[in-house]
Amino acid sequence: MINPTISQINKAIQWFGETVSIKVFSGETYSDYGDLTSATTSLTSVKAIFNTYGLTQNFQPEGQFSEIRYSFFFDKDQTGLDVDNHIIRVNGEEWKINKVNKHAIYGNTAVQETMVSNG
Repeated sequence: MINPTISQINKAIQWFGETVSIKVFSGETYSDYGDLTSATTSLTSVKAIFNTYGLTQNFQPEGQFSEIRYSFFFDKDQTGLDVDNHIIRVNGEEWKINKVNKHAIYGNTAVQETMVSNG
């Protein structure tokens, strides 16, 4: 069995990934009227691979419903992947980061997976 190297994994993300923007929320402030405003900075030209996982189906009296989990996979060095930041696809879909997992090979981070929800 051939084990992929970390550089091969990150090259695959660059070759096959789609371009997304990461909306980083850098802070919250309130206006004079008490309205919440957030300062943001967008990082563009970032490559990621979008993935959909179908989880075990749950039986319901009305029928079977499958739970779906959505993830983006990023280069090991990608910044801005924090909970509550947003990922924006080219088609305008906006995804909120709920959790970040760093997957390792031989003790070194190879890829970062962000579990996301729509909105």
